[in-house]
Parts: sequence; structure tokens; C-alpha cells
Amino acid sequence: MVFIDLMFFFKSNNHYLDRDEISDYLPNKIDSSDEIQFSLLRIGAQDIERMVKLCQEYNREHPTEMWLIYDAQKNSFDSRYSYEGRYDKDEELLPRLEFEKWFEEVKENQL
Repeated sequence: MVFIDLMFFFKSNNHYLDRDEISDYLPNKIDSSDEIQFSLLRIGAQDIERMVKLCQEYNREHPTEMWLIYDAQKNSFDSRYSYEGRYDKDEELLPRLEFEKWFEEVKENQL
């Protein structure tokens, strides 16, 4: 069984925003309702499930963590993967806390 936890944030004009803050920051009104956000999360989770099945089909190890960064201005995509089962080894290590740590790291380093 694979547990999927998907989290995301935005950067706009050098402001880093959690998904709940995006509509308050942008000058043009967008639909950032919970329904839209959960749709994005559901689609992302479905993509991850397909990737895991594909890895299993080809008898390959699947990533346990992925950090994905899309730069809309540059139309570029950067990714980092981990295959280590860190959450299995440490009961106090939580995906949400790791996400918040990454979010802070990105903000501090202006990535």
C-alpha cells in the first residue's frame, strides 16, 4: 500500500504563498475555493498512483518523495526525488512538517 500526501505552494512577484493565501494576494480574482484546491490535489494523487503502478509494472522502485518546482515565467520544471523510506523509520517525522521545512528553505534561498 502506498500513502500519498500532496502539498503545494506558489511564488508570485517574490512572495511565497501557501495555497490558502493565493487568492488574497493576486490582483485578479481567481477561484481558489477548497473545491478547486482539492481537485488539484486529487489529480496530482491520481498521477502519483499511475506512476507507482508503472514502476511496479516494470519492477522498478518508486520514489517515496518528490519535490517538483514549475517556473511559469521560464516554462521550466525542476525536480528532486528520494527513494528512502524516511517516514517508515521515524514515527515523529511527518510529511506536513517536511513540507513546511522545504517551503521555508525555498523562501530563505529565494528559489
